[in-house]
Amino acid sequence: MDIIEAIRRITVSNCQREACFQDYIAALMNAKTRVVLNGVEVDVYGNDTAIEIKVNPRIYDGIGQALTYKRLLGIGKVWLIHIFTHRVDVQQWCRELGKVLSELGIDYAVITPSHKCIVNE
Repeated sequence: MDIIEAIRRITVSNCQREACFQDYIAALMNAKTRVVLNGVEVDVYGNDTAIEIKVNPRIYDGIGQALTYKRLLGIGKVWLIHIFTHRVDVQQWCRELGKVLSELGIDYAVITPSHKCIVNE
């Protein structure tokens, strides 16, 4: 399954912890979790795609890891997924995260109990 379809299947009711979401999306994508590449741990990795997952994050959480996957490890496709177990304004969060990630080549998704935002540039 491709990453976008896997993200669409994630619901907050699936899990509450990052490791659980990592395992879930890895199973959907037939990927591996917590893979160490050149001393850097990647949350989910498979098919030249790296995914950093953060649960109930601050706006900047996970960006350093995602950028490391892209620039230091040279992974072609990098995703940052912010998952909230509570309500947030998904559109506002998505806009702000987009401003931070602009021109970095990192795709992202924001998932809340009732909404999703998926940006694949």
